[in-house]
Amino acid sequence: MTALAAGTFIYALFLGLLGFASAPWHLYALTLIAGIGAAAIISIPITYLQDLIADRPGLGSALISVNVFASAGIGALVFAAGTWLSNYSGTAILSAVTGLSGITLLGLLQRRNAVALADAEVQ
Repeated sequence: MTALAAGTFIYALFLGLLGFASAPWHLYALTLIAGIGAAAIISIPITYLQDLIADRPGLGSALISVNVFASAGIGALVFAAGTWLSNYSGTAILSAVTGLSGITLLGLLQRRNAVALADAEVQ
C-alpha cells in the first residue's frame, strides 16, 4: 500500500506540474517523474490484489481485467469532464486531484479493514 501511495503521489505531482507546463522543455523535464510514478502504479496493483485475495486462486487474474476496464472508464470520464469544464491543462490538474482522491479512499478502506480485523482479534 505504501509503494502504491508513493507512486500515486509521484504521478499526481507529474500531472499537476503538467497542468502548468508552458514550453516543450517542461514536458521533457517531467518525463522522468512520469516514468517513476507510472511504473509504480502499473506494477504494484497486481501484487496488491493478489495479496487481498490470497485464499482464492485465480480470482486475482479476473480482478486485474476488471480493474483495467474500470480504470479506463474512469479515466475517460475524467478526461471528458476536464475538457468540457476546462482545457488540457485543467484536465491534467483534475486528473491529479482524482488520483489523489482515489488513493485517499483506498487508504481509508485499508485502514477500516485493519481496524475491523484488530477488533475481531480482540473478541
